[in-house]
Amino acid sequence: MTDSRTIPVDKAGQLDFFETRITAWTESAAEIGLLASQSTQLSSLITAARASYDAAQAAKQALKGLIEVQDADLAAMTQYGSQLVQTIRAFAVQTGDPQVYATAEIEPRKDPTPIPPFPASNLSYVLTTSGALKLTWDGRLSTGTSYILERAFFDQQGGVGPFEAIAFVDGLSFTDETIPAGTSNVLYQVKALKGETTTEPTAPIFVRFGTGNESASESQAA
Repeated sequence: MTDSRTIPVDKAGQLDFFETRITAWTESAAEIGLLASQSTQLSSLITAARASYDAAQAAKQALKGLIEVQDADLAAMTQYGSQLVQTIRAFAVQTGDPQVYATAEIEPRKDPTPIPPFPASNLSYVLTTSGALKLTWDGRLSTGTSYILERAFFDQQGGVGPFEAIAFVDGLSFTDETIPAGTSNVLYQVKALKGETTTEPTAPIFVRFGTGNESASESQAA
């Protein structure tokens, strides 16, 4: 069992510990309670350990150098090979021949999966002092999503007309200042838009005005 309180635990420290003491242990063996044969045996073990340690350190350095050369060679190969792959793909596109990919044993370039628009939610409004409606909703703009605000009016028989887009918004709010005077009821909904893709609209909100658009109350449309 190694006396870790006296002898270092690292290999270099262990070698140094015994190498710096073996001369004194050999010359004064009897004075420190050792047999001459014991100090001789230790000296042989030290010599063998030193040779093995030095050889291992040299091998580690050689391996480190080999790994560095390996990594450089692999990087050079991959960089140049990638250029050839791009050339092959460009040739396949130019010629319009899909057999080029099969012959080269590479896959055609795949277009990244588009991130869909982030849907709107929690559509609500507040009535401004000017009688306009400020509509707000929850959403996310970081994905390139914009929003379409749609509005529908009721006819004189109480039927709901078609929803029509009144604003394309790169934000999460819009103030509708175009409500005709005398409007009693109106519906709003919001769709998310990205590219040519739109989401399903939010649940419409129903706004009932008082007299002359001076007040409004809200409920969810059935």
